[in-house]
Amino acid sequence: MIALGCAPGAHAAATLTGIVVQDRMNGPAVGRVPISAPGVTPTSSGNDGVFVLRFPQAGPGDEVSIHAGDKAWAVVNDEALSLRLPSAGGIGKWQLTIVVATPVERMRRRGELYGLVFREAVEQQYQSKLNELNLRLQLTEQERARERERLEREVQTARALSQDASKRIAEATPEEAGSLYKKALALFSQGQVEQALLALSDEQLERENKALQAKEAQLVSAWQLKAQMLVTRLDFEGAAKAQDTATRIAPGSFNAWFGYAWFNQERNDFQAARKGYERALQLAREASKASDVAMTLNNLGNLSRAENRHAEARQHYEEALKLCRELARTNPAAYLPHVAGGLNNLGVLSRDENRPAEARQLYQEALKLYRELARSTPAVYLSGMALTLNNEVALEFRSS
Repeated sequence: MIALGCAPGAHAAATLTGIVVQDRMNGPAVGRVPISAPGVTPTSSGNDGVFVLRFPQAGPGDEVSIHAGDKAWAVVNDEALSLRLPSAGGIGKWQLTIVVATPVERMRRRGELYGLVFREAVEQQYQSKLNELNLRLQLTEQERARERERLEREVQTARALSQDASKRIAEATPEEAGSLYKKALALFSQGQVEQALLALSDEQLERENKALQAKEAQLVSAWQLKAQMLVTRLDFEGAAKAQDTATRIAPGSFNAWFGYAWFNQERNDFQAARKGYERALQLAREASKASDVAMTLNNLGNLSRAENRHAEARQHYEEALKLCRELARTNPAAYLPHVAGGLNNLGVLSRDENRPAEARQLYQEALKLYRELARSTPAVYLSGMALTLNNEVALEFRSS
């Protein structure tokens, strides 16, 4: 998505031309955003969003780190700011596109940006596999139909996992995002999937393991990013290996086990998913991290419900909801959405258990919260409100 050209080995002074846009890659231009880099004269984007940085001591192919933003604007695609200077002209109109958002909106916009990147990668692989299937002329119509059905199941799983991947990328902390992670993510966002996977090769990650030693959070993030990228290639076997490795190198990491569990749950390997969630829950309780405990309990509830273990599901959902209510008292903006989601989940379980009055009450309480949340941020919460409303309508139809 970010077009860069380079001529390694050149030493002439280099110029970098770019543009600052708001919220998304094709968003409106943003002016007066400070732009700087070591050894160059600072500048700002013009009213048209355009900026030019001149590097008197660096040439095309040299690695540089760009700094952008201020209190009003936060960079969404941070990974793009570490790059090799392009050759004169570069590729395309702009050599660097910097996406900014207000600090409040940054995490959401980051999730949207990388969500689009991962969706495009999955759809591209889907079309490639579909074309390959259509060229297999030796298949009977029945065999072709079976293969297509299998492919569509894999793509559906990849879409779900990719949606989670973009959320995790948006929420990654600086402690979790190491240099290898950032490099691979920058390449992936440019559509260079093979180069990104090369940056996260087993050999590279093994070297990173030795170099980082105690910084296991960065190693976990790198292995899980590799797994997420492999999913876009529909390489679930390779992705499973990467998830397994994350838990092996960091057996005490909540993120490693939670990611492992979610991956296996989406693949319907419920036994592996339960193993992961139970270990993640143990670690979250030991760390007294109520938010992680609640999140894991909610997913264990979803897992138990899928396995028709309703009593366990209710126990997990109710404990998760209780924790979310407590957390929402001190931080309503962060946890009221989780309260609403927990109420909806309990409503679905009550419906499954033929307890319509209880389900109706839970749905209505969830809808009240979603409506309040949607007044201030409709783009985020209208989908949750629509889902719960649909569940309530389905309940009334079922009860009539």
